Amino acid sequence: MSSEFGSRLTSLRRERGVSQKEVAEALGVSQALLSHYEKGIRECGLDFIRKASNYYDVTADYLLGLSENRRGLSDLFESSELPSDEDMKMQTIYRAIIKLGEIMTAKGGKKAESVKWYLAFSAYHLLSKAREAGTVPDDWFSLSEDAGPNISNAMANYFSDSFKKEELSEESESVPDILVFKTLISNCEKQIKSILSEI
Repeated sequence: MSSEFGSRLTSLRRERGVSQKEVAEALGVSQALLSHYEKGIRECGLDFIRKASNYYDVTADYLLGLSENRRGLSDLFESSELPSDEDMKMQTIYRAIIKLGEIMTAKGGKKAESVKWYLAFSAYHLLSKAREAGTVPDDWFSLSEDAGPNISNAMANYFSDSFKKEELSEESESVPDILVFKTLISNCEKQIKSILSEI
């Protein structure tokens, strides 16, 4: 078991402000054994991992150091900002998409529908590329291999055109200051500059 497991057990206990004795009682182990788990001296079984995950309300993957996401998918839908929103990870991208969808749905009209189809055709484009690479089976598609990527790009552009400034209504409010948006924009622009500097 990784040393990450012990340090996460310790930090979660300290975050809660509880003693080893209290946690040991709640999890049905001795205080000495819990201390050994926290220090990485002993390895625990799956039953303890399950109990500790439930007790601290985190995923087993988080506890084992396999993920930075404490609560699995529920973090994606968290309305408040998370510390992980500052990092460019897949979760940050998902959260930005979810937040944008929520904002556009609240504005009403065709905006939410356009967001949905833009994202769908962006995913379709990636699937078309995976098909070209032989990762995704041909029989999943009805369009030819050549047509898929080009048509998906055209469709994504069609739906993104609904966000042009001149088409937005005058009463439309600006998008709120949301950290995941800033993180995504900043990192995408760094990537663009990095690639352009190599050309």
